[in-house]
Amino acid sequence: MKAILLKCVIPTLAAIASCNPAIAALYSIDPSSSVTLSGTVNLEITSSLSATKITGSGNIAEQGPGSLTSTLFGSINANVSGTSLTFPGGSSIVALPSGTWAPQNAPAAFGFVLAIPLSAPGFGNLGTLRLLGDLRDLAFDLSGNAALTGNTFNPQGLALISKSGIIDMHGFFCSGTETDLTKCDDAGLTSSAADDGQGPDLLPSGTGSFDGKNLSLSLAISDPGNESQDTTVVVNGVTVPLHINLTGSFNVAGNVFAAAIPEPSAWIALCCGLLGFAVVRHTRRA
Repeated sequence: MKAILLKCVIPTLAAIASCNPAIAALYSIDPSSSVTLSGTVNLEITSSLSATKITGSGNIAEQGPGSLTSTLFGSINANVSGTSLTFPGGSSIVALPSGTWAPQNAPAAFGFVLAIPLSAPGFGNLGTLRLLGDLRDLAFDLSGNAALTGNTFNPQGLALISKSGIIDMHGFFCSGTETDLTKCDDAGLTSSAADDGQGPDLLPSGTGSFDGKNLSLSLAISDPGNESQDTTVVVNGVTVPLHINLTGSFNVAGNVFAAAIPEPSAWIALCCGLLGFAVVRHTRRA
């Protein structure tokens, strides 16, 4: 009876172990994946009481070493059908803190500073608007379809959907080229959602690869902005209406590398294969 059972069980175990496991749908993001923040802001201030226009521009710079680069963590959900690579949603691409940055003095994916020298024709330098900023709790989902050509694909059109994220900025107005913020006028702290509410960011043309076990794709997001605000200031007792216009963009770019997480069926097949090997070895000894 023992021999009969073994003759039935061993082929079954061997068949299970020899089955090719299905391609994993979940891919773990490798810690070598990262994104970098960059951007430019332009400022224009006009008044109905004067033809004078105040302008300035500045580029995002580091708060500290490495503060503009964040390592990525999480997983990407992907499926393949024929020559179509599908991202059905359910991914979690998380930008890890690159350090503790102002103005919140809390862990954040990015910490940046922005200096905007202001000037006007005939007046020269009017001072500098300085901003301390951080971008924290940043996470995305990924969805859409891409055509596979061999093991490569173009991520253009894939939707990068903001799941969370907060941007904080603390402004200061400084005379001349003053950099000591304690000697500048405090313009206040603002916090808002990083998502602009305009829908997902669509990835531009780039490069990606997929071989069933490994996945990589380039990320490049450019969020141009144009914000306007009307306000007033009092100068020597006179109320002066101002129109403030901000333009520019925040850009995030980098690469994601991910490896397949074996499905439970793959682990079962492996365990069955090991069990089958153990039974065969025990039988031969017997």
